[in-house]
Amino acid sequence: MASRLRRFRTWLKARWAKAREQGAATAATRHRHPGRRRGDSLRGWVSEHWKTVVVSIAFFYLLLVVTSQVDENRSRLDRQAEGRRIAVDVLCGLGSGVAKAGSLTFSGELPGIRGKPNPTAQKAYADVIVASVANEAGVEARGLVLSDGSIDCDELSRRANAAARNGPRDTP
Repeated sequence: MASRLRRFRTWLKARWAKAREQGAATAATRHRHPGRRRGDSLRGWVSEHWKTVVVSIAFFYLLLVVTSQVDENRSRLDRQAEGRRIAVDVLCGLGSGVAKAGSLTFSGELPGIRGKPNPTAQKAYADVIVASVANEAGVEARGLVLSDGSIDCDELSRRANAAARNGPRDTP
C-alpha cells in the first residue's frame, strides 16, 4: 500500500511539473475553464452576451426617444389649448362688439342713425353674430346671447374648453 501511495505522489508531482511548464493549472487559473486564459473573462462574457447587451441598449434608447416625444407632444397640445383659449376670448370680444353695434343700430340708439327700433331685427342680428362666433369656437350657439344682445363670453369659453377636451364636433 505504501508503494502505491509513493507511486501516486511521484506521478502527481510529475503531472504538476509538466502542467507548470505548459502554463496551465496554476493556483490562479485552477478554477477557470481549461481553454481560457487569465484575460479572457471579459471577452468571453461579451462574446456570450453581446446580443443581449445590444438589444438592451437599443431598448433603452428607444424608451428615451419615445418618452421625449410624448413630452413634446404634451407640450404642443398644451400650447394648442392655450392658443384656442386666447382665440375664443378674442373672438368673443370681437363678436360682442359687432353684436352690440348692430343692436344699437337697429334700436336707433347709435348716434347719427335715425329710425324706428326693431327688436326682431336686433335679436336676429345678434343671433347671426353669435352663431358664427360659436361655429368658429366649435360649440352650440343656443343660450350664448345675453339680454343686452352681447355674447356670454364666460359660457362660450366654458363650452369651448369642454369641446376641446371632448374632441371636435361636426358642424354643418
